[in-house]
Amino acid sequence: RIWWIGSHSRNARGELQTSRQRLFATDIVAGDPPTVVPVGTPYRDLLRDLTEAPALAPWGLAAAAQRAAEAEGGLNIEGLAATPDGRLLLGFRNPVREGRALVVPIDNPEGLLAGERARLGAPIALDLGGRGIWSLYLVGMHYYIVAGPIADVGTFALYRWSGRAEDAAVMVDVDLGTLRPEALFPVPQTSSLVLVSDDGGVNVGGRECKRLPHAAQRFRTLRITP
Repeated sequence: RIWWIGSHSRNARGELQTSRQRLFATDIVAGDPPTVVPVGTPYRDLLRDLTEAPALAPWGLAAAAQRAAEAEGGLNIEGLAATPDGRLLLGFRNPVREGRALVVPIDNPEGLLAGERARLGAPIALDLGGRGIWSLYLVGMHYYIVAGPIADVGTFALYRWSGRAEDAAVMVDVDLGTLRPEALFPVPQTSSLVLVSDDGGVNVGGRECKRLPHAAQRFRTLRITP
């Protein structure tokens, strides 16, 4: 089963984008080639659940949801990871509160596909050096977190975290250079990870990469063994 989530954010102009307000799942179907099929009904009310949760009131998500995704104090979900006990963890790129990034557990993800309202666990605030969460992935017994700025300008770092609220995230010693990692995944049958850089805003021959013809657009990867 693969879980997918939209950012639940407004666009760069602060306009409402309801198409981004989706949490859904697909199952892998074996074949040549393999494919995926949708499971249940996409959940569209997560933003309501987040903004109405008393435990999340200090994060001001109702006000954040009215701002552009990368604005100071905006709302932007970029991380999603399944836990070994059947929950999901949401990782927020924005907001960052008192220098800490927000992780919110969803205790009943399977129920959401059947129309249940989300049951949210206690929020977790992680110290990622003032950065937000760009990617969150369970590898073995640890979660790896790509941390970066809420907007386009800032530094990136990789962290390892136990998944327990009482434990701090620990920075992994890796030179990211000019990479802007937005995703990571493990390499099967190895102890390696691959970081994928979002190079859309990188200047290539005087133009932003995302403005180039499709055939000329590119991204970079970095394979590491943490």
